[in-house]
Amino acid sequence: MKTTALTIVILIGIMVANFMTATAQVQFTIKGTSLVQINVPGQKPVLVRPGETKTIGDFSCDKEVEISITYIENNARKDTKVKKPAGQCRMDLEKTSGGIINNATASAANKPPSSTSSASAPAANAANTNGVNQVKIRLLNSSGKAFSVPAGPFTGVAINPFDTSNMLVSVPTGVLNFPIVFIDTADNKQIRQVVITRIITQDMDILEIKEDDFGIAVRGKLKLYAFNETDVKFVFTNSIFSGYSLSPGGRCMKKLDLAYGFQNFVIEFYGSDGLKYRANIEAIITPQDNVVRITKDHLKTKYLVLQ
Repeated sequence: MKTTALTIVILIGIMVANFMTATAQVQFTIKGTSLVQINVPGQKPVLVRPGETKTIGDFSCDKEVEISITYIENNARKDTKVKKPAGQCRMDLEKTSGGIINNATASAANKPPSSTSSASAPAANAANTNGVNQVKIRLLNSSGKAFSVPAGPFTGVAINPFDTSNMLVSVPTGVLNFPIVFIDTADNKQIRQVVITRIITQDMDILEIKEDDFGIAVRGKLKLYAFNETDVKFVFTNSIFSGYSLSPGGRCMKKLDLAYGFQNFVIEFYGSDGLKYRANIEAIITPQDNVVRITKDHLKTKYLVLQ
């Protein structure tokens, strides 16, 4: 009986040891000024900011794995690969002139992550406000287009390609919709808008905007009309009617080859106080919807133009 009991204890000890080895997770830190994205085969990509420690879940230390890393250098996206040796539980990634290197010392790299690591960060990022779960999220632009957010929780955020927003915004978990505005690279003039739809979960801290989010524009030729139904004279700026001015009751027409969908029109005018104002107008343009009517309601969104 004693031999049997001892055997059971030894087997349990081996099982616990194997479980701890299999579930030991790898931590990443990054030195330098670059945000990096860690891509491990079979795992969800993890973003690591300078000085930050992130843990990848379900990724054992005891295996040798080749890790793909995406980072930004001179405003260009670059990809490289770094090998994680077997038994290494931590990678201190450092951005050098030669790229990204694993700079962890052997003694530090082989220490398993502590239970208080950033693996629990998503829970700390979540909050409950009036019965609604909220998480703090930052936008990541992994596309080649700069964009701005005109409405929704990220209003006012503008991000260059391969960059992140500085502002953390609290958003409710569940389905989130918000528009982004960008320049159509087909002609580098036309301002377009698309709606981003995401499901926000309580473990999210980054919302990534990808190239696919901008969609493939359906283009076509049409005659686009604009009508001034206000009581002020205005001029179009920063839009496909740029340079056109319309007096009250006036109209203009332009033959265009453009992408159908949301379009932004910007007008400037002088108010009764003699100051210059600007207003943004959004309209859906299709072959059937080819008239833009600027009304008095549009002027209610005006804002002062600083001279």
